[in-house]
Amino acid sequence: MNRYQQLREAFAAYKDAENQFCRQNDRLAELIVEGLPAYLGMPDSFTSETEVIRYLSFYRVEDDEEDSEGAEVPFLHDALIHVTDGSFRFGLGLLLERGPEVLPKQNMVVTIHCRREGGKATVSIGDREVVVGFDGAVCPDVEKVQAALHELLSDWLKRRPGEDANSRKIGFRLVK
Repeated sequence: MNRYQQLREAFAAYKDAENQFCRQNDRLAELIVEGLPAYLGMPDSFTSETEVIRYLSFYRVEDDEEDSEGAEVPFLHDALIHVTDGSFRFGLGLLLERGPEVLPKQNMVVTIHCRREGGKATVSIGDREVVVGFDGAVCPDVEKVQAALHELLSDWLKRRPGEDANSRKIGFRLVK
């Protein structure tokens, strides 16, 4: 086997490991999002005059700025940005309302950063950081992440306009 063939085999093994790592990252994001409606006790969707609107939406946050809301995408997988250091991020929108039949409704959009190392993942949401166990398929501590998101949003909603505006890491989007 020549040296280039050795490099080719090493590259193939590297890409296989990278693809597996990214699939596992996708799984962690799914676990965070899938259990959120049950954790919060929120509905899945509502029907407007012309369409069904989900209470959870996904945003692709291209740059790494905390207050960047990104572009809405239809699926969680489309929102995931895998960074070369092994971390990943995605934007999550949570629809809030005064009541089930009350318009307008608004999305609170946050960026969730995750970094995996060994059997653990560090998840950062705004100024909250949670370390959870994650083996590539199962995250028994995923409710800690959901609790951190709930606390961040609750704390943000307690603030009033003009109070500490620079520390707000959450954006609003109007839903018609």
